Amino acid sequence: MTVLLALFGGMALLLYGIRLSGEALQRALGGRLRSLLTGLSRNRILAVVSGAAITAIIQSSAATTLMLIGFVAAGLMTFRQTLGVILGADIGTTFTVQLIAFRVTDAAPLLIGLGFTTTFVARRRVLKDVGQALLGLGLLFLGLKLILDNAGTLKASPLAVDLLDAVANNPVVGVLAGAVFSALVTSSAATLGLTLAFAHQGLLSLLGAVAVVLGANIGTCVTALTASIGASAEAKRVAVAHIAFKILGVVLVFPFIGPFTDVVARTAADPARQIANAHTLFNIGISLAFLPFTPLASRAVESLVPTPRRATARSAPATWTSGRSKRRPSRSARRPARPSGWPTWCRGCSATCRWSSRATTRSSWRTSRGVTTRSTFSSGRSSSSSPGSAARRWARTSRAKRSR
Repeated sequence: MTVLLALFGGMALLLYGIRLSGEALQRALGGRLRSLLTGLSRNRILAVVSGAAITAIIQSSAATTLMLIGFVAAGLMTFRQTLGVILGADIGTTFTVQLIAFRVTDAAPLLIGLGFTTTFVARRRVLKDVGQALLGLGLLFLGLKLILDNAGTLKASPLAVDLLDAVANNPVVGVLAGAVFSALVTSSAATLGLTLAFAHQGLLSLLGAVAVVLGANIGTCVTALTASIGASAEAKRVAVAHIAFKILGVVLVFPFIGPFTDVVARTAADPARQIANAHTLFNIGISLAFLPFTPLASRAVESLVPTPRRATARSAPATWTSGRSKRRPSRSARRPARPSGWPTWCRGCSATCRWSSRATTRSSWRTSRGVTTRSTFSSGRSSSSSPGSAARRWARTSRAKRSR
């Protein structure tokens, strides 16, 4: 039980350190991140470079993808501009794993002390953010130290050994375990940090660790996929493209996991460094492989997530004819008949017009007060149908009313 609590506490410190340092650096850079992403995304190569640099700074490819979803939803970027940044973010996330593989756990107290002092003493916001970033790195290495010191005691537990052997001997189980655990902790770097500790203690073989690396790359996409729920179609396409690149990469590499493991084994002698190199080679490989096909990928994702069609056709009202024609009557047909003698230009549309407000029929036209008045031509007929005679009659009626 003590070992599990130590592993749990070390994992919590590792996760919190990654998040604290990433958020602090993101605040320190401020609007420069947005200008860097939106300004360099017009060129595919520069988009990859900017995505890798920003992800290496904030230490999370999921955070970079979340920013892209927000920028696309706000209209600052288009979906096609984000594809290069997504591939670059896959490269940038390897920086954190390589940093963990150095296992500079002895520097954790120094980093924590420097970070706390800078945060407590500094008055400028940028310096405070830098101090929090140092504090986060110190907590990261402190959590890794707890995991490394207590992972070796799991050898005495038959259940833990059997579980790790199942992951090591069956790559499919390793991929599923890595994907599920990475989705739960919302961080592939934390998953690989734990895998690195188990491999360092001899509890996990390199083949099983490589399988966990492939699964962790898929599981980290769940954060972006969850954030895109309820967003626009363009924002959803960013999350779908992110997870599609990862799944296609795993599908392409998994049949050759044995030769890929042999290549990784030749890159270093330390198991921790081998796992970090496997993560780096996988992400750089899929980024370089998919970069020339980003136009094709954009069309494929757009077909998977189409733009919803808005209802443009309204339900037509019932026609006045009893035939089969469902054609909507014209505006003139829907307007009540104009009394005879009125000007041809009168539409009866304004309550202040003298023709519509003063000279009204029995039931069709109303005055500005909303009261139906007695028409000057109550029967719809007049002695003269010319507009001039109607105007003269209206003038005589008005003068008679004023004289009263």
